[in-house]
Formats: sequence, C-alpha cells, structure tokens
Amino acid sequence: MRIFLWIFTISFLLRIWFNFFVYEHNAVFACDAAEYLRHAQNILLVFNSLLATFPHSCTACINNFIGHANTEDISFVKQIFSPLQSMSISGPVFPVFILLCFKVFGENPSFQAWASPVIVQSIMSALTCVLIASIGRVCWSQTVGIAAGLIAAFYPGFIINSGRLYSESFACFLLCSIIWLLVNYLVKDKNNYFWGLLLGISLFALQTTRSIMSILTLIIIVFFIISSIFLADKQKQIVKYLLALLTGLALCLLPWLALQKLAFGKASLLVDRVSQYNLFVGNDVDELGWLSVPYPDLTGIEKDKHTDILKHAMQKSPERFLKLMLDKPARLLKLPWNDFRAKIGPIPLNAQTVFHQLILALAAIGIITAFSDYQQFQRPKILARLSILFVGLFHLVYLFFITVPRYGLTAMPELILFSAVGLGCLITAGQKYSTRLVALRAAFATALLLLLSQASPVSLYSTIGSNSEPIHFWLYLSIILKLVVLYFFLLACWRLAAISSITERRYALICICLIVLLVAPAYCLPIRANGRWYEWSKNFQQSGTQIQRIINLNKNQISQFNNSQSFLALNIEGGSNLATDWNILVNDHKLTGPFIPALALAQDFTLVHKDNNNYSIEQESIVKCLCNVTSLSPLDLRQWYLIPLNAKELQLTSITSLASIRVLVQKNTNSVNTIYGAYRSSENFSIIPSLFRFSWEKTYYGVENSNGLTDPAYDQKIESPAKANLAGPYIKLLIPINSTPKIVQQKNSFKSPGYQLNLLQSENKNCNFSSKEYALFFKPQPTILPNNGKNTAYWLVRLSGQIHNISSVNNKIQREKENNRDQRLILWPSLNFSAKTDRFNSKNNTSYISPWLPNYLKSQGNGQPLHFDICFPILINAFNKPLNTIELHFLKNASSGQVEQTESRASENMHLESFLQIYQMNKLPSETQYEII
Repeated sequence: MRIFLWIFTISFLLRIWFNFFVYEHNAVFACDAAEYLRHAQNILLVFNSLLATFPHSCTACINNFIGHANTEDISFVKQIFSPLQSMSISGPVFPVFILLCFKVFGENPSFQAWASPVIVQSIMSALTCVLIASIGRVCWSQTVGIAAGLIAAFYPGFIINSGRLYSESFACFLLCSIIWLLVNYLVKDKNNYFWGLLLGISLFALQTTRSIMSILTLIIIVFFIISSIFLADKQKQIVKYLLALLTGLALCLLPWLALQKLAFGKASLLVDRVSQYNLFVGNDVDELGWLSVPYPDLTGIEKDKHTDILKHAMQKSPERFLKLMLDKPARLLKLPWNDFRAKIGPIPLNAQTVFHQLILALAAIGIITAFSDYQQFQRPKILARLSILFVGLFHLVYLFFITVPRYGLTAMPELILFSAVGLGCLITAGQKYSTRLVALRAAFATALLLLLSQASPVSLYSTIGSNSEPIHFWLYLSIILKLVVLYFFLLACWRLAAISSITERRYALICICLIVLLVAPAYCLPIRANGRWYEWSKNFQQSGTQIQRIINLNKNQISQFNNSQSFLALNIEGGSNLATDWNILVNDHKLTGPFIPALALAQDFTLVHKDNNNYSIEQESIVKCLCNVTSLSPLDLRQWYLIPLNAKELQLTSITSLASIRVLVQKNTNSVNTIYGAYRSSENFSIIPSLFRFSWEKTYYGVENSNGLTDPAYDQKIESPAKANLAGPYIKLLIPINSTPKIVQQKNSFKSPGYQLNLLQSENKNCNFSSKEYALFFKPQPTILPNNGKNTAYWLVRLSGQIHNISSVNNKIQREKENNRDQRLILWPSLNFSAKTDRFNSKNNTSYISPWLPNYLKSQGNGQPLHFDICFPILINAFNKPLNTIELHFLKNASSGQVEQTESRASENMHLESFLQIYQMNKLPSETQYEII
C-alpha cells in the first residue's frame, strides 16, 4: 500500500503544480467544458426550484410521471425542468460530478470558482494512476504495477487534461475502475454482491459519460451470461455477481429514465450525442473527416440510418474512403491529447510526443510478449490480460466517427499497462546473459523506430539530397527505410516472445499481424495525417531574411490581370503584424495592403449572433475562443493572406506578350514567422493549401504537426503545364478567370461593378493622447450605409496608422524587460450599431469587435514609430441595426492582457496618425474562380 501512496502523491503534486503554478492559460471551461458547466448550473437551479416548491413539486412530478397530471401540473413540471432541455443529448453524471466538485468546497458552479473542480479532478486523475498500478500488480507483478503507475503519473495527456473539465479524464477514472473490478473478479474471485453493484454503477456512469461505451456495457453483460453457461461449477457465484451488476445498473438507470420523461417528455436507455452527425462528418471524404467551414449541409441527418450514412460515404469514393480510414489510427494515437499544445513546464509538445510514442512502442512489445510467463499462471490471469487488451482495442470503434486524440485518452491506461510489461520484458531479458543480445537489439530497434518516425521525405531531401534528384525518390526511400526498421522492430519482439512456448509464439504472431495492420500504413506511408509529404517550411525570424519568386504570365493572363481585380497570395504562419514585419515588393513596387486574412473570407457571414449588447459571427467566434486559450490571435494561425494588386502600378498595362512578375518578400524585424512552400511532386499539377476551405477542428485536433497547431487549410489541386511554376514558396498570383472592365476612379469612391474592391470611404485623423485608455471615432458616410436592407454587399474595413513620440514608453519597456515583464499596447476596433430611436440610449447600442487583429502591439525601440494595420471583412447587412460609428480603442501599458499601474512618464503625450478605409466587395474572393499561378 505504501508504494501506491507514493504513486498517488507524485501524481497529485504533478497535476497541482501544472494546473496552478505552471500553465498560464486557463483552459478549465474551454469549448465543450463550458457546456458541462452550464448543465451543472442548470441542475442546481432545478434542484433549488424543486426544494423551494416542495411538496407541491413532488406531487406534480409523480402525477406527471404516472399520467394523472392536470394541465396546471403539466405546465408547472415543464417550467421546473425547462433548464435541463439543453441536456437532452448529454448524460447527467459528469455535470453532477462537476456540481459536486463545487459543493465540496462550498461554491456554486461558476467560471470564477474554477479551482474547486480542478483540485477534485486532479485527485481523481492521481487515483487513476493508482488504479493502473493496482491492475498491473494483479495481472502481472508488483514491478509491472509500479512501472505502469509511474508512467501514468508522468504521462502528459493525463497531466494536461486534469485541469480541463472535459469528460475524458473522468471517463478514464471510470474505465480504470471497471477494469480493476473485472480483473479482481477474474483473478482474485472478488465476486460478492457489493463488487458487482459497484461494477453496475460504474458501467452506468461510463456509458452516460461516453455514449459509445454503451456497447462495452452490453459486451460485459454478455460475457457474464456466457460464463454462467459454460462454468457450471461457478454458476451460482457468476449469477449472483451478474444480478448485483444489473441491480447497480438499474438503480442508476431508472431515475435517469424518470428524469428524462419529466424533462424531455421521452426516455431512452442510451445517450445519443448526435451520432449520425459524428458518423457523417467523420466519414465525409470531401472534407477529410473534419467539420469544415463553411459548414456542410446536415439537414435531416438525424433521421438517416447509421449503415446508410456509412454506405454512402464508401460509395462516394472508395479510394478516398480507404485513404481516410488509413488516416484514422494516426489521428487517434499519434500525439497525446493536447489540443492547445501546452507545455508542461519546460517540456514542449514535441518532447511530449516522443514520450507518448515511446509508450506506444513499448506497448507493442508488451502486447506481443504479454504471455511470456504463461506457464507460471492459471487461466484467470490470462483472461484478465485479454480483457485489458480487448478494452484497448474497443477504442477502434472511434475510427468510424470523427476521430480526434481526446477519444484515445481512455485507451491510454491499457496501453500504459502493456508498455510497463514491455519495459519489464526488456529489463528482464537484459539481465540474463543468454538473452541480453536480444534485449539490446529490441531496444536499438525501438530507438531507431522513434527516430525515423520524425523523418519525412523533405527532411531526408534537405539533409542529404540534391536539387537534381526528384522528390519522389526520397519519398520511396523514406517508405523503404521505415518498413525495414518496422520489420526489425517486430522481429526483435518476436525473438523476445520466442523465449516462451509455442502457444505464446502463435499468440505473438497474431499480435504482430494486428500491429502491422494498424501501424504500418500510419508509420510508413505518406498519409494525410502526417502532413503534406512534399512541403517545406522556412523560419523567417531574422531581420533581412528574404525569399523571392518569379511568376511568368502569358498574353491571356496579362489581359485578365489588366482588366480585373487580382491578388497576390502569401501562405505564412504568424501574420499578426504582417504590414510591419514584412516588406513585400512586386516588380520593385512595395505593396501597402490591405493584407486580407483568407480565413476571415471563408466563413458564413450571415451567421451573426447577438449576446447581450455584443454581435459575433459564429465561425470566427469559435476560432477566437480556441485561440484565446492558446494566447494566440487568429492571425497567428497558418493561412493565406491576400494583397490586392494594381496593374498600372506594376507597369503591366502596356505589355501585350510575355511578362514576368518578380515577388520579393523581406523581413523587417526579428519576430517569429514561418513561410511555406513545396517541392515538385508532379509534372502536370501541384497541390497547395486551399485558399478558402478550412477546418478549425483540423487546426486543434489534427496531428500533422508535432511541434504546434495543424494547418487549418484543406488541399487544393492546381493544373498547370508550366513546370517551373509548380515548385517553390507558396507565393501565388490569383487572376479571375473571367475578365471584367477596367476600374474607373472617382473622388473617394471606385464604383466600377467589375472590380471586387471598390473604395467607399477614406478618412484620416491626427491626434494626441496621453490617457491609458483612448478611443478614436470615425463616422461612416450616409451614402455608403445599407438602405432598408437592400444593400447586401460585403465590406472590407481597414484601420491602419502609426504612433510617434513613444520614447519614454520604450525606456519603460526596456526597464520592464529587465524584470521579465512585457509592456504592451492593445488595440481593437469596435463597430457600433443602433437604431435611430436608440442612439441616445447607450443600453440599446450594440457593438461588434472583430477577432482579426493582433493580440497586442509592441514597439521595436530606437524611437521608431509603432505601426498597426487591421483588416477584416463583414456583411454589413447581416447586422439588424444600422452602423452608427467605427471606433478604434487603445489600451496602453498592458501586460498579459491586464491593465497595470504605470509611472507618469509612461503616460506622456503620444501622437497618433490613423487611417480608415472602407472597401466594398461586390463578390467575395471565395466565391470567385481564379487562375492560380
């Protein structure tokens, strides 16, 4: 027991250290966790309402349930339970657990009291490690148990997610409890009524927390029924245990069915979290199994049969469906569940990934050699080990749905147990002289397997390749190398298993075949989950770094370029301050913007929601919420930026034959940026990141990048006979396929309907300010405002400028840097809407704040002005009130988003030059067909 206490203590302290002293960004209620918190709040609200109206509420509920309620009772019960309507597709157990976590510390469920559930969940996560250790001791040995417990204690997925109120950490504890009860039943004959009752309660809690686990409940019940039939000598004990299990299940299930009847008007044994939706999206070959933006049409999907959805996905494209299924194992288990790519103290994501993959490699050894000590034990212990393996393999059911790393978290206890077995097998074999060489070969093959998992065709090409060799050669070489290493790894595992008898070698052969089937495609082949195999990246972190591309145009392309709105597209990561950090020259002409983020152009602008006095656009609001947890701006994500081009400024108007456009990209500052490109992978086409199709699920749940967030873009194929233009950096020229009339310039307005960007308003203001918070007001011209909802054009709002005379703030920044504190200038635009009758009533005014802006601005020092350039699109008519003002807000001397007290010299006068430009887009670039060169 003492060693279990040590495992619990180490695990608990690690989780408290991470959640309260290391991790800077509060992710407790991020994403789905906010939904669980609302459920907990609603449960408390209903409970208080029932108490306040007792005994009338009790009588009304009973009458309603047995069908004797009058109209008044029905209305009363409906009103009481109305807050639970949002819980119709989620189970009650995890929200009740969250509520109890708060109540243990005397708190009510709220965002502010986040520490209470985190402490309780940290305790539960530490207990999970103890359960894993106990299972290992029961099924194998004390050494295996200790090793498994310590691996679980340090496993990054468990540590990071102990501080997030997602159901997976809770489900891990429940699943480990179920496995612990099962193995004790099988090995130690713990078959009394109380243990069966606990197993039934745990199964109910698990299946209502993770609905797919209902299948596991059914399998376990069937297992006991079959056991009672074939084991006549233990039939009474098994039946007693089964009845206890069903009793525990019924004790929980019946109240849940009654609550469903009262709250939702219907009851179901299963909690179905829109499984048809998950099945459709997870097997949508067009969207690579991710939820895309804009959203797919899912109307009526809840009425379709699961088999019909799966059959339609397979028939749509059998080849692409197979490729998608090959992707799924990697999506499930390639990386530890760390959506926000958080560090654990000094340990970055790539180191966490190596540790996670080491566990997988050791688990493969452990699975293959799990029965190397078969002769020492009886059948119950073997059956217990098989049960653990089966529960781990059961998670493969997620491959048929949306497959994300968090679904694999409940498979990690089983894999950690087998990894401890594999580690123990290596150590035991290494201690004997006769088998030491076999152990060393297996250890070397494991290390080589992990090393080569980080290799790609591009990394091999850039390390030892030459420009004269095609990239395909290095693709084939990497596949062959990985296959050879995988073969030697599995051969070493086979030789470890060969220490035992023939029976175990047969079992080992079956396990090897299973591992090859699941692992070989994800490990060796260039599947999409491993990224674009032909793609390279270059860090642009130093001032003066540059890259260029020559784009050749023919006569027809020149004509289209001269008579339509073309764009230069640049694919980079970290574009928050693109206008300041970069110089972009086309034919030696510096582009001044606007710099339009393509992610902002790809969304559905009609999905505008109003919350209190704030407007938000649904899809960009989701991206912003996710980015907030990672302390990123949506502009920091990898994406395309579109920059409008003017043919006259580039001196192409008089050219009628062939022409070349030289694009030069230079870095101005020392900041973290990455630019991407590709080697030639085909003679006739190239595949680039899609311009206007992306997925925020892919960004945070994807596993293509083991060092950070995944590229949100899908893939786009470009047909081209010009071989020279197929490779190189992702610097592309976008020319509309259909020519349009030339632009006609008028005073303060461009009104040619053929051009996509027409300047509606241009305004500049110069002012001084010294206050900590300052707002600049712009008034939109009445002539450009929508008229009675008839104007449905898109706007592109650009706010740019610079701040002078900030030398004293620069000095302040230098002093604060010595204290490891960043001084920041935060700015945000606010579009304020109000009806005519509301303009004098500020309570009725509504504002929209775009998320497409940097988190903060930071001076470069040396008395240089501070530049800013914000650009975002909106569908002005989607807001149900007229635009009143456009405001630009400044917040000085903020650190980590918080206002701080500053010295008087930091509040000296600043001179601000600001510019507002409003463009009209007659058609979104995402709705236009382009020739991409």
